[in-house]
Amino acid sequence: MKKERKKGLTSFAVIIIGLLIFSIYHIQSALKANTIDSEYYKKTNLKFSGIITKVNPLSRYGHDYGVISVDIFDANKEHYDPRDSLERFLGVLKNNKVNLVFNIMSDVQITDSIAFNIQKIKIYRNGNLIRESIVGMPPDDIFNAFNEVHKKIEL
Repeated sequence: MKKERKKGLTSFAVIIIGLLIFSIYHIQSALKANTIDSEYYKKTNLKFSGIITKVNPLSRYGHDYGVISVDIFDANKEHYDPRDSLERFLGVLKNNKVNLVFNIMSDVQITDSIAFNIQKIKIYRNGNLIRESIVGMPPDDIFNAFNEVHKKIEL
Protein backbone atom coordinates (compact mmCIF):
# COMPACT_ATOMS: atom_id res chain seq x y z
CA MET A 1 0.00 0.00 0.00
CA LYS A 2 2.82 2.40 0.89
CA LYS A 3 4.65 1.61 -2.39
CA GLU A 4 1.53 2.45 -4.40
CA ARG A 5 1.07 5.73 -2.56
CA LYS A 6 4.75 6.63 -2.99
CA LYS A 7 4.54 5.76 -6.72
CA GLY A 8 1.40 7.92 -7.05
CA LEU A 9 3.08 10.87 -5.32
CA THR A 10 6.16 10.49 -7.52
CA SER A 11 4.01 10.48 -10.67
CA PHE A 12 2.13 13.53 -9.42
CA ALA A 13 5.40 15.36 -8.70
CA VAL A 14 6.74 14.54 -12.18
CA ILE A 15 3.56 15.90 -13.77
CA ILE A 16 3.67 19.10 -11.69
CA ILE A 17 7.34 19.67 -12.49
CA GLY A 18 6.64 19.09 -16.20
CA LEU A 19 3.76 21.59 -16.16
CA LEU A 20 5.91 24.10 -14.31
CA ILE A 21 8.73 23.79 -16.86
CA PHE A 22 6.24 24.12 -19.75
CA SER A 23 4.66 27.21 -18.14
CA ILE A 24 8.02 28.90 -17.55
CA TYR A 25 9.08 28.18 -21.14
CA HIS A 26 5.77 29.55 -22.49
CA ILE A 27 6.00 32.74 -20.38
CA GLN A 28 9.63 33.33 -21.39
CA SER A 29 8.73 32.84 -25.07
CA ALA A 30 5.86 35.32 -24.79
CA LEU A 31 8.05 37.93 -23.04
CA LYS A 32 10.79 37.53 -25.65
CA ALA A 33 8.21 37.84 -28.47
CA ASN A 34 6.77 41.02 -26.89
CA THR A 35 10.21 42.64 -26.79
CA ILE A 36 10.99 41.63 -30.37
CA ASP A 37 7.52 42.71 -31.53
CA SER A 38 7.83 46.16 -29.91
CA GLU A 39 11.08 46.77 -31.79
CA TYR A 40 9.47 45.49 -35.00
CA TYR A 41 6.47 47.84 -34.66
CA LYS A 42 8.77 50.81 -33.98
CA LYS A 43 10.93 49.96 -37.00
CA THR A 44 7.88 49.56 -39.24
CA ASN A 45 6.56 52.97 -38.11
CA LEU A 46 3.08 52.37 -39.55
CA LYS A 47 0.36 54.90 -38.80
CA PHE A 48 -3.14 54.91 -40.25
CA SER A 49 -6.79 55.61 -39.52
CA GLY A 50 -9.89 54.16 -41.09
CA ILE A 51 -13.07 52.12 -40.78
CA ILE A 52 -13.16 48.42 -39.93
CA THR A 53 -14.88 46.55 -42.77
CA LYS A 54 -14.29 42.94 -41.76
CA VAL A 55 -13.63 41.07 -38.52
CA ASN A 56 -12.08 37.65 -39.05
CA PRO A 57 -11.19 35.82 -35.79
CA LEU A 58 -8.74 32.94 -35.75
CA SER A 59 -10.72 29.75 -35.30
CA ARG A 60 -7.98 27.27 -34.42
CA TYR A 61 -5.68 29.46 -32.32
CA GLY A 62 -8.19 31.37 -30.22
CA HIS A 63 -6.96 33.81 -27.56
CA ASP A 64 -8.98 36.71 -29.09
CA TYR A 65 -6.61 37.03 -32.08
CA GLY A 66 -7.63 37.48 -35.69
CA VAL A 67 -7.34 39.69 -38.74
CA ILE A 68 -9.34 42.87 -39.24
CA SER A 69 -9.79 44.58 -42.59
CA VAL A 70 -9.71 48.38 -42.63
CA ASP A 71 -10.54 50.90 -45.35
CA ILE A 72 -7.96 53.64 -44.80
CA PHE A 73 -8.72 57.37 -44.63
CA ASP A 74 -5.17 58.44 -43.87
CA ALA A 75 -1.82 56.61 -43.69
CA ASN A 76 1.87 57.46 -43.56
CA LYS A 77 2.67 54.66 -46.07
CA GLU A 78 1.11 53.53 -49.32
CA HIS A 79 2.36 49.95 -49.25
CA TYR A 80 3.56 47.46 -46.65
CA ASP A 81 3.73 43.72 -47.34
CA PRO A 82 6.44 41.76 -45.47
CA ARG A 83 4.96 38.28 -46.08
CA ASP A 84 7.84 37.18 -48.33
CA SER A 85 10.51 38.12 -45.80
CA LEU A 86 8.91 37.57 -42.37
CA GLU A 87 7.18 34.58 -40.80
CA ARG A 88 5.38 36.84 -38.28
CA PHE A 89 4.13 40.27 -39.35
CA LEU A 90 1.65 42.94 -38.26
CA GLY A 91 -0.34 42.88 -41.48
CA VAL A 92 -0.49 44.03 -45.09
CA LEU A 93 -1.25 47.51 -46.46
CA LYS A 94 -2.21 47.88 -50.14
CA ASN A 95 -4.59 50.00 -52.21
CA ASN A 96 -5.81 52.08 -49.24
CA LYS A 97 -6.72 48.93 -47.31
CA VAL A 98 -5.10 47.16 -44.36
CA ASN A 99 -5.40 43.58 -43.15
CA LEU A 100 -4.12 43.88 -39.59
CA VAL A 101 -3.22 41.01 -37.24
CA PHE A 102 -5.21 41.95 -34.17
CA ASN A 103 -5.33 40.80 -30.53
CA ILE A 104 -8.62 42.18 -29.21
CA MET A 105 -11.18 40.79 -31.64
CA SER A 106 -13.98 40.68 -29.06
CA ASP A 107 -13.88 44.48 -28.71
CA VAL A 108 -14.34 45.43 -32.37
CA GLN A 109 -17.23 45.48 -34.80
CA ILE A 110 -17.65 46.28 -38.45
CA THR A 111 -18.03 50.09 -38.92
CA ASP A 112 -15.88 50.90 -35.86
CA SER A 113 -13.20 53.50 -36.53
CA ILE A 114 -9.58 52.72 -35.76
CA ALA A 115 -6.53 54.92 -35.28
CA PHE A 116 -3.26 52.96 -35.39
CA ASN A 117 -0.05 54.68 -34.30
CA ILE A 118 3.02 52.39 -34.47
CA GLN A 119 1.66 49.90 -31.92
CA LYS A 120 -0.97 51.90 -30.06
CA ILE A 121 -4.56 51.73 -31.18
CA LYS A 122 -7.75 53.60 -30.45
CA ILE A 123 -11.13 52.14 -31.38
CA TYR A 124 -14.17 54.40 -31.75
CA ARG A 125 -17.82 53.43 -32.06
CA ASN A 126 -20.39 56.07 -32.96
CA GLY A 127 -17.78 58.75 -32.30
CA ASN A 128 -17.00 57.52 -28.77
CA LEU A 129 -13.67 56.02 -27.72
CA ILE A 130 -14.37 52.43 -26.64
CA ARG A 131 -10.86 51.01 -26.39
CA GLU A 132 -7.30 52.30 -26.21
CA SER A 133 -4.64 49.61 -26.17
CA ILE A 134 -1.45 48.13 -27.53
CA VAL A 135 -1.92 45.84 -30.51
CA GLY A 136 0.03 42.61 -30.57
CA MET A 137 0.67 39.47 -32.55
CA PRO A 138 0.22 35.89 -31.39
CA PRO A 139 3.39 34.56 -29.74
CA ASP A 140 5.75 32.45 -31.80
CA ASP A 141 5.48 29.19 -29.92
CA ILE A 142 4.36 25.64 -30.52
CA PHE A 143 0.86 26.91 -31.42
CA ASN A 144 1.88 28.86 -34.55
CA ALA A 145 -1.14 31.01 -35.32
CA PHE A 146 0.45 32.45 -38.45
CA ASN A 147 -0.41 29.32 -40.43
CA GLU A 148 -4.03 30.46 -40.09
CA VAL A 149 -3.25 34.21 -40.33
CA HIS A 150 -1.77 33.73 -43.82
CA LYS A 151 -5.08 32.26 -44.98
CA LYS A 152 -7.05 35.22 -43.61
CA ILE A 153 -5.00 37.97 -45.26
CA GLU A 154 -6.95 38.94 -48.37
CA LEU A 155 -4.72 41.67 -49.82
